[in-house]
Amino acid sequence: MTGNNLTNAEPWLDTARRDREAAAHLRAGGFFALTCFLCQQAAEKALKAYLRACGETAPQGHGLGGLGYRCADHDADFRSVIDPCRRLGRHYVATRYPDALGDERRWSTQRRLT
Repeated sequence: MTGNNLTNAEPWLDTARRDREAAAHLRAGGFFALTCFLCQQAAEKALKAYLRACGETAPQGHGLGGLGYRCADHDADFRSVIDPCRRLGRHYVATRYPDALGDERRWSTQRRLT
């Protein structure tokens, strides 16, 4: 990683940190769907920050599993986050499009996730 790559990554990581902090506040207030949305956003931006730090251009799209695989190409430790990223990604769709997955799935994001 070069200094220039780290400079390019820093705004992405800063935004990911702000999204994560906002998600914590929303969770405390019981806004679970918005919490899921911002958690996905934070994870996506953090993974893209890492890819930028490695010299890649942040890819288009929101698929956390695919981003996890790309990060794992640089560091095998990222393999451990691929499945959690996929699970988080499933909640992201339901929070953006209330009718995308049907009522049962939509309401699962309104309740506390375990």
